[in-house]
Amino acid sequence: MYILLDEKGTAQELIPDIDPVFPGVPIEERYAPDFVSRLIHVPDDTEVQQRWVYDRESGLFNQPIPEVPAVKLGE
Repeated sequence: MYILLDEKGTAQELIPDIDPVFPGVPIEERYAPDFVSRLIHVPDDTEVQQRWVYDRESGLFNQPIPEVPAVKLGE
């Protein structure tokens, strides 16, 4: 599976190695070279979903930590 990460390491797109719409067509022929160069490749059994965060040191993806809205005192 190929994954497009944003600048923060968040998974934006998950692209299968084999696309049933284009069977037998490698990713290099399905997408532009500049797009393919921005992807990382991980094993198909990697546990990941869109918006999960990639840890470059461990090579693992982690679920995003939900942001807690700030509470203003006196409201």
